[in-house]
Amino acid sequence: MKKIVMAAFLLLIPCIGIYGQHSIKGTILESMSKQPLKEVLIQVKNTIITETTDLQGNFLITNFQVKKAILEIKLEGYETQNIPIELSDTILDLGIILLFKEVEEIQDLSIIILTDDELNEDVSSADKYR
Repeated sequence: MKKIVMAAFLLLIPCIGIYGQHSIKGTILESMSKQPLKEVLIQVKNTIITETTDLQGNFLITNFQVKKAILEIKLEGYETQNIPIELSDTILDLGIILLFKEVEEIQDLSIIILTDDELNEDVSSADKYR
């Protein structure tokens, strides 16, 4: 009898390990061209879980055991995205995720130097047109 109970227990251990484990998958595309982006870093915030996309822009995170988390998706030259997730099924398919290129604002800074003489000349010429 002990052997039967022990055998049943050993057979149930893998089932216990599978319960509570989830997978997350998705595809990362460039927003304008809709082309897949490779080597995009997908990280589950506040954990050590990371994954990168393949050549087709696909990623799969397996053995995920947290019910709620935030996925941080980043690639150099693109805006970082944070996606909150809540798991209910064993596989969460995020579908297509678009990354947008970073827009850099270039500020043009010009310095104009006027001497006191130039300022005085400017005031006197402005008086002529009154």
